Amino acid sequence: MKKILISMILLMSIIQAKPCMTDIYFGNGIWSPNKKAQEVSLKALKNVLNLDKSKEGQTYNYKLAYNPGHGTINDLIETYWQLKESGQISEGYFTSVATVLSGAHTDNSFSKALIGIILNYQAEVTAMYTVYNDTSFKQKHNVLLVAHSQGNLFGNKMFELFTDAQKERFRMVSVGTMANTVAGEGSYVNLKNDYVVNLVPNSLEGSFDGSGHDFRGVYLNIPSAKHWYDTGSMNAGSSIASYVKSAYADLMETSTCDTYQYYVWINYMCAAGNAQGLIVDIYGRPNNAPFPYEKQIVATDSRIQMPNDMNGNCSIEGDDVFSWWYMYNKNDCYAYSIDDTTGNIHTLDYIASRTYKNGRTCTQYKMSTDVT
Repeated sequence: MKKILISMILLMSIIQAKPCMTDIYFGNGIWSPNKKAQEVSLKALKNVLNLDKSKEGQTYNYKLAYNPGHGTINDLIETYWQLKESGQISEGYFTSVATVLSGAHTDNSFSKALIGIILNYQAEVTAMYTVYNDTSFKQKHNVLLVAHSQGNLFGNKMFELFTDAQKERFRMVSVGTMANTVAGEGSYVNLKNDYVVNLVPNSLEGSFDGSGHDFRGVYLNIPSAKHWYDTGSMNAGSSIASYVKSAYADLMETSTCDTYQYYVWINYMCAAGNAQGLIVDIYGRPNNAPFPYEKQIVATDSRIQMPNDMNGNCSIEGDDVFSWWYMYNKNDCYAYSIDDTTGNIHTLDYIASRTYKNGRTCTQYKMSTDVT
């Protein structure tokens, strides 16, 4: 088997490895009627950052961490609930603010309204975490969050929920934040006269001249988006861009993106188990590994064996996959291997997203995206 593997390696044409990918998210604040308005803000952020366009889709993507609006009063109560949950304000302070905001409700109607707001918030936290986890972390991408206003409270909450490994691949830049901290000790930009932030106890102090709170009109200083009563800021936008680029460079420098010249799947079919079930160990030859070398196990997954197609055909399609039977035993399970012989240097997220067919056994399976 080793001779066959070495022969295959010598015949491979090696291409450039895919670098680490960073997903740059914009997390919006309150009073968001729809996603379209926040996509405009994301586009404005993209223009201010002005990253190398040739690398978009290669080393970075832009995404939206959408925070839906539920009406002015409900959004404000939800914000102060988050501040209470984080320990920034006391329960008594929250109750006082929420009571004033809710108006002349009876105790019973206020309690019902508050329960609904809290349930909405909990659902939003779950949905937002799922976006980060499924869209980015499971794909082995970094996450760089640029958050505005209430989006910062969600960003800080996400950081609490992340695993240690996810925290290593996460950076955050806060804009117009009423929180008293930035997740992961990231940078922030607050105006000295941000009248929304200044109303919140214990919020981070402003260090940039200007007045207002709007993301595009004030912090990015876009005249067409500025209210007549806001002066905006001349240097906040350039500082946001600088902080984001610094965080992006840090992620690219510190992220580990192991690449392999090819992968080998060792598939175990156990007689005592489900006849259709497969346990898969994935080994790889590290890029630039010297000869002789030992294959390194990089992931383990379980898949379901699929039958041949409706016409009874079993053929290799899409990807160049070479397979042979190789008898050895693992916990009384019969094993064989499939090698990816496309000649590419792959990252694990590439492998996890492909569907492979074994021509001899009509086994088709797609690697799970959460093999880690």
